[in-house]
Parts: sequence; C-alpha cells; structure tokens
Amino acid sequence: MKYECAIWDWNGTLLDDIKLSVDVFNSMLGRWFGTSVTATEYKSKFRFPVEDFYKDYGFDFSKQDFDEVGRHFIKTYNARRFECPLHKGAEDCLRYLSSRGIKQSILSAYERNHLLDAVRHYHIDSYFENICGLENIYAASKVELGKALVAKIGIPPEKILMIGDTDHDKRVADAMGVDCALLATGHNSFERLKKLGCKVFDDHGKLLDFFKTQV
Repeated sequence: MKYECAIWDWNGTLLDDIKLSVDVFNSMLGRWFGTSVTATEYKSKFRFPVEDFYKDYGFDFSKQDFDEVGRHFIKTYNARRFECPLHKGAEDCLRYLSSRGIKQSILSAYERNHLLDAVRHYHIDSYFENICGLENIYAASKVELGKALVAKIGIPPEKILMIGDTDHDKRVADAMGVDCALLATGHNSFERLKKLGCKVFDDHGKLLDFFKTQV
C-alpha cells in the first residue's frame, strides 16, 4: 500500500458516539441555560478546543468554572459511553489494514485512561501499536501528542495516513506532515469537511474501498 501506518481518531471516527455527545451537551445547556441544540446544529458548529465551542453557546468562563463544566460532561458521558457501538464497518477497516501489514495507532483528545478502557471494552486493542490520549479531560488539542507519536512511530510522514471526523483532525494531520482522510460520520458535517481539501468519506465502507485502491 501507499501507506505504512494509519493513525485513527477515536470519538466519532471509530466510535459512533454522536448521539450520546449531543445528549450530554444538551444536558449541559439545559442545566445552565435551559436551551438545547439539534444534532445537525451540533455537527455544523462543534470545534476544538471544546472550551471555545462551549463559549459559542453562552458559557462565560470568567463567571463559570470551566473545571465544573468539563467534569459534568465527562461524568455524564462516561456513565453512558458503552451504550455506543463502533461505527458499522469500522472493524472491517482495521482488519483489512492489519491483514496488509499496515501499522495502526489511535490518537485521541479523550483522556488516556478512559480511552484505554474503551478500546479494550470493544476488544479491538490488539490492532494498535499505540493508543494515545490526553492527560486531562478538557479536550483542548492533540497536536503536540500527534507530533510525538509520529516521532515515536519512526515511519516517514508521507507514508502515514491520519483518519478522523473533524476539522481539528485535519489541522493535526497538517501539523504532523501526514495525509488526512475524514469520515462524515461523527462530530462535523460533510459540508464542513469538504471545504478542507482532503478526502472525505460518507461511511467506513467507502473508506475501505479507498484503502483497497492504495496499492
């Protein structure tokens, strides 16, 4: 294959957690402001760092405690996280790349210990050489973590593909100097992703078809 390594995002890319994420975000909006958003609106506006996304919806962290808001999200999310399935076709992609000898890693803004627990829960940890998450719950950015991962992997960046579901994943890929493919199955809409100048796929079946062309 053209690529020797695939780096996967977790939330929204391998894990189908968009419904849960919208539910939890609405629990926050309801608690603090008595408002809510639709999934379509969420996907059109969700961004990193999540602190800025929260500000878009009225949170003022000069008056409100960002730690409290962040803890509310992660506590509520984690209480229900195993309600979420892997995306349909996600493991088919992992299995195919593994069969071709492609190294695979996860790079996520999810807190590292929670991420490890989740990947093991779905019994897919054996596919990955590295499972990298942040050291805190605040989902700011994974750029520096990504740069460190590329250095650790030791494969030329042009032989690495980053696979995600948000514009942040494209920024991370650019910072790492690697190619990027995005799935419109997660936290950003297809319309947003198409503006970024990289390959965008409607689902994992089409992503798998793409992998099969990279010979």
